[in-house]
Amino acid sequence: MIPSPVRVVVVEDHPLYRAAVVSLADDLAGFEVVGAYGDAESALAAAADDPPDVVVLDLALPGTDGITALGRFRALAPEPSVLVLTMSEDPAVLATAVRAGARGYVVKGAEPEDIALALRAVARGQAVFGAQV
Repeated sequence: MIPSPVRVVVVEDHPLYRAAVVSLADDLAGFEVVGAYGDAESALAAAADDPPDVVVLDLALPGTDGITALGRFRALAPEPSVLVLTMSEDPAVLATAVRAGARGYVVKGAEPEDIALALRAVARGQAVFGAQV
């Protein structure tokens, strides 16, 4: 069952892209962005007290990298679904993210509609991988 609203945290170090993803997620019916962070440690600290339903996670972050953060998000209870949103189209990076527990993987060059579809899919517990990978 999908919670309503689906509570989303965005972890992205580029302020403009972070704002765009926040706007996109907030505009989706049934979704609410409950946090937006420029680094993993800040997001993890907030999520430890109040885990979100979905985490949109960049892999290239200052400090703690996205793969390490992904594992730490998955250790939360209840466990959020993680959608990786990154620049890398490298199959090895995709495989590493999936092994670490990513429910979805979309590259930043994806159309907003594709990112929205991916958000909805991971919120339903489905796996989703963007067309570019």
